Amino acid sequence: MFTLAEVSAWLDLQDFLPSLPIRCVITDSSRAEGGELFVALKGKQVDGHSFLEEVARKGAIAALVSMDYHGPDHGLKLIHVPNVIEALQKMAKNRLASLNPRIIGVTGSVGKTTTKDFLATLLSARFTIGKSPGNANSQVGLPTALLNFAGDEEVLVLEMSMSEPGQIAKLVDIAPPEVAVITKIGYSHTQLFVNGIDGIAEEKAEIFSHPSTKWGIASFQAGKFPVVCANGFAKKLLVGDNLEADVSFIKESSSVVRIEMGKESSGPVALPFTASHLIDNFVLAAVAARLFGLSFREIAERAQHLKIYKNRFELVEKKGILFLNDSYNASPESMRAALDNLPAVQGKKIAVFGEMPELGQYWHSAHREIATYALPLVDYLLCYGAGCMPMVDVFSSAGKPVEFIQEFSDLKKRVYALAKIGDLVLLKGANFNKLWRILEEEVSR
Repeated sequence: MFTLAEVSAWLDLQDFLPSLPIRCVITDSSRAEGGELFVALKGKQVDGHSFLEEVARKGAIAALVSMDYHGPDHGLKLIHVPNVIEALQKMAKNRLASLNPRIIGVTGSVGKTTTKDFLATLLSARFTIGKSPGNANSQVGLPTALLNFAGDEEVLVLEMSMSEPGQIAKLVDIAPPEVAVITKIGYSHTQLFVNGIDGIAEEKAEIFSHPSTKWGIASFQAGKFPVVCANGFAKKLLVGDNLEADVSFIKESSSVVRIEMGKESSGPVALPFTASHLIDNFVLAAVAARLFGLSFREIAERAQHLKIYKNRFELVEKKGILFLNDSYNASPESMRAALDNLPAVQGKKIAVFGEMPELGQYWHSAHREIATYALPLVDYLLCYGAGCMPMVDVFSSAGKPVEFIQEFSDLKKRVYALAKIGDLVLLKGANFNKLWRILEEEVSR
C-alpha cells in the first residue's frame, strides 16, 4: 500500500525511514497479523504503548508513538511524534492528497451509515468505490480508514461524525468533499453544546465549509436550520417529501418512490424496503449519485442491490415471533422512526427500549417524549438501563403495562416469556446496551 519512506515524507521527518512496505495501519493490537504500522493511542483507560511488545510479536513493522515514550522498541521501527492523533491525521491527509480521488462526505445525527452505504452501492455501477468501513467516522477512525484504502479508488464515500465542536471541520480539512450530504439533525451529543441542537446544526454544517465542495445536499429538516444553508459556498439542494424542497419525492406505494429533481423525474423506483426513514436515506443518496453523473435508470437498477446495515431495522423471525432489530443505536429521531414503521402483526407489539445517550440536559424530557410517542403504538414496554426511568413513569401514569429490568439475563428471559407466536418485539437502544444479544441464543420458555 505504501512504505515507511512515504510516511516520513508525509510527517516531514528529518530522519528518513527505510522503504519498508506497510500492509495496513491499525490502532487495535488484536488486529495485528504482520506488516502493520501500529498507532499507539493513549486513552483514558488504555495506553497503546503498552501493546508494542504484542504487535511486534505478531509481526508489525513499525509504531507511531508519543515523543515522551522512552521504553523498548521490541524490534519495531518507532516513529516518535509530538501528538499521535495529529500525526495520524496528517499522514491520512497527505496520502489522500497524493491519490486525489473524488470524495463524498456524509454527516448528520441519524442515518449517516445507511446513507453512506446506499450511496456506495449506487455509485459502484460506474466507479471503483471505497467507503469508510462500518462507522469509522471519528477523529481516529476516518484517518485510519483513509490510510487503509487500496489507493486505486476513483470515489471515496466517507462518513463524518463528531462528539464535540470543531471535529467536522477537522475531518473536512483531511478529506475535502466534492459533494457533502447532511441527513436529519437531532439531539445526539448535545451534552457538549451550550446552545443545544442549534450548536449541533452549526457543527454539522461545517461539512459544507471547504472551498472545494461544489454541492451541498441536506434533508429538508436539516435545511430548516439557517446555518445549514448559509455555511460555505457550495450550491445547496434541500431534499424532502414536499413541494417546497429543491428535490422532492413522492411515495407511490410503500416501497416505490418517485424523485423530482428540477425538470427531471426518476419515474417509479422500486426499493427493497418500506420504512420511511430508509426511503429518506435512499433519496439523499440518489441525489448525490445523480450529481456524480448516474442516470435515474442506473440508480433504479442499483437500488435493487441495497442492503440494510447489521442491527439496523432488521426483521428476524424466531419461533413465530417477529423481532424488529434496530439496536445499533438510539436517539429521539431514530426512536420515532422505528415506532413509525412498526410492521403490522396479529398479536401484541412489545417494545424493548434501552436508554438514549449523550443528550445532556435534554435526557429526561427526551425519554419522556419518546415514551409518550410510543403509548398508542405499543402494547407493552420493557425498559433496560437507569436512563429509561422517565419512560417507566410515562407508561405507569397512563396505566399501560411496563417493566424496568436491570439485569440483561433477566431482560432476555422476560422477552421470551412475554412474547407469543404472532407478536412483534422491537429492540431499540444505544449501542452499549447490546440489545441484539436477545437474538443470539434461544432462551427456554
